[in-house]
Amino acid sequence: MKKKKDLGLAKLRYDFKMGGGKASFTPVLEPNALKKQKAMKNYYKKVAVIELDGVPYDADVDSIAFMSSVLSIANFRMLEAMANGASTEDAYNGVTSQTIPWKDANGKWSEIAIRDIPGGLEAAMRKVAELAQ
Repeated sequence: MKKKKDLGLAKLRYDFKMGGGKASFTPVLEPNALKKQKAMKNYYKKVAVIELDGVPYDADVDSIAFMSSVLSIANFRMLEAMANGASTEDAYNGVTSQTIPWKDANGKWSEIAIRDIPGGLEAAMRKVAELAQ
């Protein structure tokens, strides 16, 4: 039998409760697994860094989620502008030229253009994939 590889993920146990005719399963993190998960997250926060135009950016899972959220909102705003009569080009340029406050990997805040985020997202995802190998 092949031994399963430990991915460092928190192990879940489920508490089963019955009450009022309803059954519920509640995920409960095991204490040691939670500590291990936090340690892995801190490790990736330190090593998962990308550089764009000379500026270091975090490339951890939380940062990837934030970049994805910003792009989802930008996408919605672009569609909204087009629905209100803007051309595709005008909608794209209007949304992607806007800036957003962003904290780099050194903790320094700056304004970055939304059009730069897709490149950062792609680089971050490549970095995470590289670290996972």
